[in-house]
Amino acid sequence: MQVFRYRPGGPCYACLLGEGAMGSVEEISDEASARRSGQIASFVSPEDAQAMVQVGLSSDISPMCNLMVKLSLVELSRGWASGISSLEEELPYDLYIWANRRERHYCSWKGFSEAGHIPSILRWYGVRTQRVKGCPICSPSTEKMVLDTDLEGLEEEEMQKMEGER
Repeated sequence: MQVFRYRPGGPCYACLLGEGAMGSVEEISDEASARRSGQIASFVSPEDAQAMVQVGLSSDISPMCNLMVKLSLVELSRGWASGISSLEEELPYDLYIWANRRERHYCSWKGFSEAGHIPSILRWYGVRTQRVKGCPICSPSTEKMVLDTDLEGLEEEEMQKMEGER
């Protein structure tokens, strides 16, 4: 599981994923998208697909939710003297990774009790990412949108005309 934190002026999610990734990643949010991605095989009946429940899923999701709340509170209280001000220094990363099981791309990681100083499951790892030069989402050329018309100076009739042209 991953938690990405965007801060204005820093790298965006497209910078993290790399060029072209934003258009190619489909969110798996329902049975149809899970079937398209291959996570649910085409031969699995709708009844069996609904029964594909992960044991312990809520306990896997809880650490991610807790970190998201903590990061949000740290960002919202940044610069203010508060009980969590010290976490500004403790949570400086753009991306946080949590492996809840030794499966798929975490299969080579050690177990929690035997890892020592190498990556293991059930621990957060912070990663700094870089802003990509020329990113179509957050590069300086896309930060300010220049309008052809000063909307505040338009008369009501001109606004209606613009609305009719859409």
